[in-house]
Amino acid sequence: MPDLSTALSYRSPARIRMDVRTSLLALIVVNVIGLSAGFTGPALAARMLATLIPMVFLLAQRRWIPAALCLVATGFALATQTIGVDWLVVRTPHTAGGYALAVGAFLVGTVANLVARMLPCILMAWCIITTTRVSTLMGSLARLRVPAGLVIPLAVVLRMVPVLASESSAIADSARSRGLRVGVSRPGALITYRIVPLTLRTVDIGDELTQAALTRGLDAATARTCLFRIGFGWADAVLIAVSVVAAALFTVSLW
Repeated sequence: MPDLSTALSYRSPARIRMDVRTSLLALIVVNVIGLSAGFTGPALAARMLATLIPMVFLLAQRRWIPAALCLVATGFALATQTIGVDWLVVRTPHTAGGYALAVGAFLVGTVANLVARMLPCILMAWCIITTTRVSTLMGSLARLRVPAGLVIPLAVVLRMVPVLASESSAIADSARSRGLRVGVSRPGALITYRIVPLTLRTVDIGDELTQAALTRGLDAATARTCLFRIGFGWADAVLIAVSVVAAALFTVSLW
């Protein structure tokens, strides 16, 4: 199993310094608009702005391939949902080939809808997880007087996601080195050799993270300090403005 210190070194330095509170606000806006907004009128404009936010984060981190995939996938999805496939379904001949074409168009539209709604949310969460330090997160939320019952679970999630990904990869490598074929096509082996070991490791990692957190004074009654500078800058102002405009357009589309 990989060392926890190696698994926790997933963070990359942010090219554009962004306050954690601004990133969380953008995450909420992207999720609400991405999952709820439509594909016409002001809702489409709000969706395009919400899609632009994670792309800017990816470009700032020099994640060229994920940014390109986000651009192509969401562009195709938005175009498909905006233009629609109803015209193709209506104009298909009443033959076996026409029905097959209509079913294919329906499936393409469904997948495009899911991509347009889910991909920006996933990429935005990934950007925050890979650039945010737990100490900065807790220090920023403490200034907002957020209850510890909410801050601590967020910090644990921020720690656990990359660790679980690393552990899952290590378990898969271990299974392959032993000649075990573990995949969706073999659900029994997937449960036995992938899910069960990962579950057991999750319990152990939870105990280790709890001990480390208590050692660092997670339950201390005094106010926490942070070695990193916490505050807003020009990038925060731009992101907040874009988020407010996107939220306003989404609100107008509901009327």
